[in-house]
Amino acid sequence: MLTMTRTTGEKTNLILHPQPGVYGYYCNPPLALDDGELVECYCPYCWENLGSENFPNFVSLKLHKLDGSNVKVLFSRLVGQHKTFIVNEEFTEKYGEGSKKILSAVS
Repeated sequence: MLTMTRTTGEKTNLILHPQPGVYGYYCNPPLALDDGELVECYCPYCWENLGSENFPNFVSLKLHKLDGSNVKVLFSRLVGQHKTFIVNEEFTEKYGEGSKKILSAVS
């Protein structure tokens, strides 16, 4: 769950599916989002902006895996753009169409 704001100032809690590559979501309170809309995402507890410093069109989350390792999850903050990256030392897991092209374009 993230807190998401639109450029209009409207905000909602955005509930995402935890599985990379599954792009369904719910908004609470309900809010209709338009494809192509760029949204801001924040931590719902401390209100920290979750935007990636290195990839400005992506949200960046730290994931602590059960095996004790850590990875970074990057996903697009452009509504309707299904792009997700799991960043580890090898940058091996990519989800969504055209992911390699988008990542190399912002490097």
